[in-house]
Amino acid sequence: MSGTVQQARPSTGPAGPTGPTAADEGSRRVGRRRPLLVAGAVVLAVVALVLALPRPSGDVVREIDYAEELASVRASAPFAVAAPAGLPAGWRPTSVRIDRRYGTTHWHVGFATPSGAYASIEQSNRFPRAFVGDMTERGPMRGSQLVGPDLWNRTFAALRDHRAYWRTRNGVSTVVGGTASWDELEQLVGSLTYDGGQVGGPRGPVISAG
Repeated sequence: MSGTVQQARPSTGPAGPTGPTAADEGSRRVGRRRPLLVAGAVVLAVVALVLALPRPSGDVVREIDYAEELASVRASAPFAVAAPAGLPAGWRPTSVRIDRRYGTTHWHVGFATPSGAYASIEQSNRFPRAFVGDMTERGPMRGSQLVGPDLWNRTFAALRDHRAYWRTRNGVSTVVGGTASWDELEQLVGSLTYDGGQVGGPRGPVISAG
């Protein structure tokens, strides 16, 4: 008796094979990577923009001309007003102020020093103890020093890194101080010239610049 051997044939029905195909897996991987690619593109664009922006030179000191204020205070203050003359290159005036009140005058001019620190000249006929205390940050005494023909007191307020030379004559106090080094402050003190001085100078508003 002979029999026929039948072989199984793959189904060709409409349902087809079940489960994800390789193409489906590839699409999913691409979909998962897309947010990362977009984020990376955004980061690169931001970096390129930052690199393309102009950068500041690093020197933000605004230099001023205080000649007009100096002439004004020397014509009106009741004392000879101090100002530097012949300072070497690198000293840049950054602020000036004339404060007149209660019959007194306070003259201020500030500088950026060659080392990038700060120094100022403060001068007034206000009550010396209070004025000197305020202008020296109430720093303890650090002896005295002869600068040119004049003897100056020295103070140092460590908390604010503030050094100062100061003296009081005939009720008028002059303070040269700031974060500058002792050498730079001594240079500023040595450059001071004094001029003007009208007895009973006028009362008036604060004049300032810088």
